This record gives sequence, C-alpha cells and structure tokens, in this order.
Amino acid sequence: YTEIAMTHEVGDAWELEALGLVADRDVEHAARHLREQYDAPALEWDARFAAWMWRAHPPSAVRDFAARAQSQELSFDERRRALQSLACIRTEEAANVLRQVAEDAESGALRDAARRALGRR
Repeated sequence: YTEIAMTHEVGDAWELEALGLVADRDVEHAARHLREQYDAPALEWDARFAAWMWRAHPPSAVRDFAARAQSQELSFDERRRALQSLACIRTEEAANVLRQVAEDAESGALRDAARRALGRR
C-alpha cells in the first residue's frame, strides 16, 4: 500500500479516493507506515503526501494540519485543505484548532473557511 500511495498521480481524484477507502480501514496504521517512508515536517509535505493526508485525515495529524492551516508560507488552498481535514477529525483538539483559526486568522477568507469547517462538525 505505501508504495502505491507514495507514487500515485497527483491530481487523480479517483486514485486518491481509492487509496483513501483502503486506508479508512485503519487510517492510523496507514499513516504511520507512510510517515516512515515520507519523513518531513508538515510545512514541507510534497503535493502527493499532502493530498493523501488531506484524504485520510488521521487524528494523529491534528498538529500537522494546525501548522499548515496557520502557516503564511502555504497557499490559501493548502491552508483551506488543512482546515477541511481538521473538520473531518472528530476530536476536541481538532475543534479547538478550528476555533483558534476562526478567531485569529489574518485573512477574512481563511476565517470564513475555518467557520464553515466548524459548522460541518
């Protein structure tokens, strides 16, 4: 699985969804193995790994998604995807990050995205 996940074609939504469906069985197990192959800080994820993490949204990655959502180094779309991932993680920690971004974001669009994500919870 990890070899396929780390070589999937970026932008292929069908392939990403298929990988995500397989990972859904035990997302933390899949995430742990992928992290062993791709050991990079959250702000340095390449497009392939970021897409997989967005689709899988493992609860163990809340801090990574928080860093990505709050980073001014990433594009708005990358930050929005991090917020979407946080919205899918049903933990208090994820909800707290969304609240924090909704209150503190320097961009009105990012604040709105965080508020929409909070509304999906």
